Amino acid sequence: MVYPFYAFRFTYFSRASLDYIAKSGKQPDVLHLHNWETAIVGPLFWDIFAKQCLDEPDKLALCGLDPGRLHRPDRFQDTAKTHLVNILKGGVVYSNKVIVMSSMHSKGRIIHSMSHGLEPTLSMHKEKLLVAPYGFDNSTWDPSTDKFLPVNYSTENMRGKYACKVALQQQAGISTHASSILVGCIISEESGFDLEKLKAVVRNAIREGAQGSFWFLATTGFCIIGEWFSVDYI
Repeated sequence: MVYPFYAFRFTYFSRASLDYIAKSGKQPDVLHLHNWETAIVGPLFWDIFAKQCLDEPDKLALCGLDPGRLHRPDRFQDTAKTHLVNILKGGVVYSNKVIVMSSMHSKGRIIHSMSHGLEPTLSMHKEKLLVAPYGFDNSTWDPSTDKFLPVNYSTENMRGKYACKVALQQQAGISTHASSILVGCIISEESGFDLEKLKAVVRNAIREGAQGSFWFLATTGFCIIGEWFSVDYI
């Protein structure tokens, strides 16, 4: 079936995921709703499945949300365009915790300056809003044990890092001159960077003799950005 709107598509698969949980008899401790595409799981769970009991899949025949109860300012109604529903807002309202990833911004700044119209909702539910810094598990991402590196290295023995640099230069098809400064970066669409500023930084670094290796996740927009780097700099 072809869905004319993404909202229909994502709502269908969100509902199907809950159907699967109910029919399989699973009792998950946590439901992770990632961005607006799965935010509808929150109200679906609390308004349908939790009340019908997940261990009674025969009740799945009772489906559908009551739009009259949900199209309200304290639930789904969009703050700016009140004739529309805001699925992400519904996810915030119906979730137990809301996590925003940021290593630079405070909860107050996110609510008041970066909420994209959700300030009233986030303010109302600020007690369940958590700001989690970006980071990594150094037990997994450890260059001294990483099996995918050509040579391992550590803070005590950095000699292997040069071999890794040369391997990356060879893979990227750039000069393996030892004195060249190499900057490697993986960029995704969620990074939120300013493309024009990135271009300026790259141009300035190359003028100073630095090398750059940029790896782009394969979305349509980022294929275009990758082509820009390939034409101009590789």
